[in-house]
Amino acid sequence: MQLNRVESLFFDEIINAELDVPIHATVTYQGTPLEMIVVPKIAPEDYFRFEYFNAPACEPATRLGPDGTPYSDLTNTIFGTHPLLEDAWQKRAHVKLDLKPSQSPIPPRANPTLDARVLYADYGNQGVLVLRTGQVVIRNSLMRRAEFSISGFADFRTPEKQWSSIAGVVSDEDKPLQDTADKLGDGAQITLSPVRHNIFMDTGDGWQIRLTKDELSSDGAVSHTGVVEKRDGTDFAAEALRDLLEGVRYFFAFTMTEYCFPSVTVGYDGAGRIVYGEPGKFGSRRQNPLNWFHHDMDARWGRVLERFFPRFWRRWQSNKDELIAVIDAYVSSQAMRRAGILRD
Repeated sequence: MQLNRVESLFFDEIINAELDVPIHATVTYQGTPLEMIVVPKIAPEDYFRFEYFNAPACEPATRLGPDGTPYSDLTNTIFGTHPLLEDAWQKRAHVKLDLKPSQSPIPPRANPTLDARVLYADYGNQGVLVLRTGQVVIRNSLMRRAEFSISGFADFRTPEKQWSSIAGVVSDEDKPLQDTADKLGDGAQITLSPVRHNIFMDTGDGWQIRLTKDELSSDGAVSHTGVVEKRDGTDFAAEALRDLLEGVRYFFAFTMTEYCFPSVTVGYDGAGRIVYGEPGKFGSRRQNPLNWFHHDMDARWGRVLERFFPRFWRRWQSNKDELIAVIDAYVSSQAMRRAGILRD
């Protein structure tokens, strides 16, 4: 799977493990460490998880038969289900997951203890682990800035911002770029790249989000990178960020008439250090034109979204539950329409 910059940060700097590459790990439950091999994977449903293998076999328990004769109960040994892992699975209990890379990165990074749970304990000493709360906390620190990556959102356009970013060097009155190009040797050239298409979304209550179109991936899929900050430059907690992004996700859903989830979110403290990470839903999909934003070419300008978002946010603040119900029904209705269930 091809990862973009923000997604690569999550695996390189937060999980400290490579996607789809086996790594030694220790799962601790009820004070007992269990050594195994885990593989960070993106599941077929596009969610992040750890598949584990080679979990320790269970020592056969000694029991007494009806006649008082001791015998070995080989049930767990035969089927390869460790009772501790099965107990953690049945109880949806908290387990600690410590990854142990074979090579230390340069500069070295501490491996965080991940708060996980057993999603499924399978036969053959294997199964699946997931992050229990969906978050990874590197440092107990507030955030100054956060980034998220999202695929499947509208391919909006902001040509006025692109033109403004290069207007100073392509005007008729001033030609410094051409003067510099004339001085270049044979084969040398200057490439002028305007700012990428971007929109600025202001909540009106202290938050600001800039959404910038990424370079097209190899399969032509469109993705965007969002940057979240407080307007006054102050710090914020992970809980406040999650509340904000919930509203932003519903704004995306109302625009696209389908749910668009960030693949990862990465948080930075005031010193620029990564302190927080959260995986979401991976996978790129091409945009479906069956929504109001893509109904007419004239409506694809980014300024439409910039003007609409503050109005949406005011409704979100005052009528959150009602707006969630409306958008859920809207998305479901359009999904049935695409499936050909027109009567509903």
